[in-house]
Amino acid sequence: GHLGAVLQSILFKASAMPLTMLIIFFVYWLLPNARIRVRRLIPASIAVGALLEVCKYINILTWPWLRAKLRAEVPPFVQSISIILWAFFATMIILAGAEWSARVTVESLQDGDREQVRVTDAVHS
Repeated sequence: GHLGAVLQSILFKASAMPLTMLIIFFVYWLLPNARIRVRRLIPASIAVGALLEVCKYINILTWPWLRAKLRAEVPPFVQSISIILWAFFATMIILAGAEWSARVTVESLQDGDREQVRVTDAVHS
């Protein structure tokens, strides 16, 4: 009954951040056109996953204010504008994390650590 629903809610909330971090890690690891060492991606994945979770709760806290503002200014587009706005913020955070992990890798190459990245073809073979 009620206890099961509460436990399920706690489980979902506790697993949201690690799953977000894992998904971001796989995006940063599998999408680039270069092989990047795993230990270079872990800090960026953790930071970006945590920032995305923080943004989720900021969205929840600011939603009443944002909904009222959008209803006053553009009534038919409240939902679509809020989705586009938060998707933009999330995308900027993800891109900033990708830039950070790439910059760390490039700096390690410039410092003489040439084995950190092995550039591959456009298609991972």
